[in-house]
Amino acid sequence: ITERRQPEEPPRTLIREQAARSAAEQAAQRFRFLAEAGRTLAASLERDQTFAALSRLCVGNMADWVAIYVAQERGAPECVEVLHRDPERAEASGSLRKQLIDPSGTHPVLRVIATREPLLVPQVDDDDLTALTQDATHRDLLRELGVSSLMIVPLVDRSRCVGAIVFACAHLTPDFDQNRLAQGCELA
Repeated sequence: ITERRQPEEPPRTLIREQAARSAAEQAAQRFRFLAEAGRTLAASLERDQTFAALSRLCVGNMADWVAIYVAQERGAPECVEVLHRDPERAEASGSLRKQLIDPSGTHPVLRVIATREPLLVPQVDDDDLTALTQDATHRDLLRELGVSSLMIVPLVDRSRCVGAIVFACAHLTPDFDQNRLAQGCELA
């Protein structure tokens, strides 16, 4: 048996080494992204400039489009930034920014802000899209922007949740998984 296993060992070792190298490369890329995000966020104390820079960074590295919501003292969260990788979707992005959230509704941003728990939908189908939207207009906007995978992470400042970031794939980047969710949470 030992003689038969000896020829099998080098391919197994190579596979383990390749997996370790891939994991190390992913970790290095993640740390580079978070370091760049730290520099970007430290560059300005102006809220709108910071969110715009953060959106550009995320769309370039993590998602096809991003929406940032800020919790309000009273009422529903306000969408303060939407950016899509595809410039032809700018009008739909602007419309999403104007879309108001019903504070008594079931919008997933409300749930993430209330629970401080991230939401991951690795592959969005029509049933998910219906569950994630508050009405037909909202659903049509998300379809126009494109949503194949979605994650929403809470923005927590010290002990309070100040908002949420919506990351979406529109078939241009790989779908989200637990590793990318962890990266989004670290960023938030």
